[in-house]
Amino acid sequence: MNKKTDLSKQVARWRAPGAAGFFAFLADVRPMIPSEKGPLQPYDLPSERVRAEITAALDGDFSTVVWCWPRRHGKTVVSALVIIWRFLTRQNQAIAIIANSATQTTDTAFRLVKTILEGTPYTRALIDNGSIVMGADTIAYGALGSRIQGFPSNPAALFGKKLNLCQVSELHAAKSDAAFQAMASAVIDSDDGTVLVDSTTGPRSSPLFHLYQLWEAKADSALYFSHISYA
Repeated sequence: MNKKTDLSKQVARWRAPGAAGFFAFLADVRPMIPSEKGPLQPYDLPSERVRAEITAALDGDFSTVVWCWPRRHGKTVVSALVIIWRFLTRQNQAIAIIANSATQTTDTAFRLVKTILEGTPYTRALIDNGSIVMGADTIAYGALGSRIQGFPSNPAALFGKKLNLCQVSELHAAKSDAAFQAMASAVIDSDDGTVLVDSTTGPRSSPLFHLYQLWEAKADSALYFSHISYA
């Protein structure tokens, strides 16, 4: 069996819905992520608890997924990896990344996605042969018609857009839920529309706590709130 046939079989595994496809992608591609000391290292799930939370989120019919985990649990990395997985395995994905400021969008969340793509051998080859085109705030994959774009935290710039996948980082520090609501509105008409929220805990006045209240009350069947905490 030649390498091209092997790769096509791997890609077919990655396209499986839910957690099965995601974990197959991680196992085959071995994405490279920044380590705490700087150099890139292969991504490994930090714990079985995290794996279980990812499985529950990806295997459910949820349009909003919240990773509310302590620091060093890789919540922003998981969001980045889900974005990259969908970007490489689904057609015509319109993906947006937003944070609580324009600087955070470009310097943290969007830069992390770029770093993983550039540092992982499989995707590095796609960049080098021109299949993936990297821009200052956009990443395009022409073969599938998919695009990732970083946006400033400006709700007015987001309303009216049709998106498949969005990432909102550090919602606990947001002054309002306007940007989150704009994202939720942008994915509502997509069959696979999903908003990913990665954040630490915050004050009871924050938009994040409101989502937690909805989850606790079972008031929104389309919401999955993954909360990892310790005494």
